[in-house]
Amino acid sequence: MYCVETTPGAGTRGDTGVMRTTGADAPPRMPVWVRGTRALEIVTLVVLGLAVLVEYLVALREGSLAGLVAAAVVSLAVILSYRIQPYAALVLFALGPLVASALGWLPTHNWSIACFGAFLLTLRGLPGLLTGVVIAAANLGAVGWYGGTLSVQANAEASIAAAAGLLMAASGSAIRGQRQYFEELSARAQEAIATRAAVAERSVAQE
Repeated sequence: MYCVETTPGAGTRGDTGVMRTTGADAPPRMPVWVRGTRALEIVTLVVLGLAVLVEYLVALREGSLAGLVAAAVVSLAVILSYRIQPYAALVLFALGPLVASALGWLPTHNWSIACFGAFLLTLRGLPGLLTGVVIAAANLGAVGWYGGTLSVQANAEASIAAAAGLLMAASGSAIRGQRQYFEELSARAQEAIATRAAVAERSVAQE
């Protein structure tokens, strides 16, 4: 009989038949923000749900049909983003601020929702570059349309909205990439430990 232990030392089997793996073989410990990806998804969904609810309440208070339509578009995007149709959700998140501007409704709330939507979609696997470009372009166009200009001096919100879209998409994509990286490292470490254990078992059997 032997057991598998993980130590900082070399991966050797002593006279006692104990197999020790190197520290490099041990499964790596994921950072907190990578381990908590699922919780991060749930929190983002809650934020999106609350934001859409506020959008509806504001539209109802103002008696604005335009606001209700814009809220309906982003609420459908949130529903589709829940592992149903991510690309359709991306299109609807992008349409949210554009519809708001086209109907004369302040798009600030809608482009903010679109940014969180970009984060959620990339966290779940949508390409970061595609998502960031689509949301950034939609935000830029919507705010520029509503404000009548894309000038940074006259309408700084347009540039801020575009940058926020890119940043949120990049953040979600980066966290997902790190999770995949650490999962691959962990799988390789487990495979290395299993291989060493099998070799030790054969050695003991031969002796």
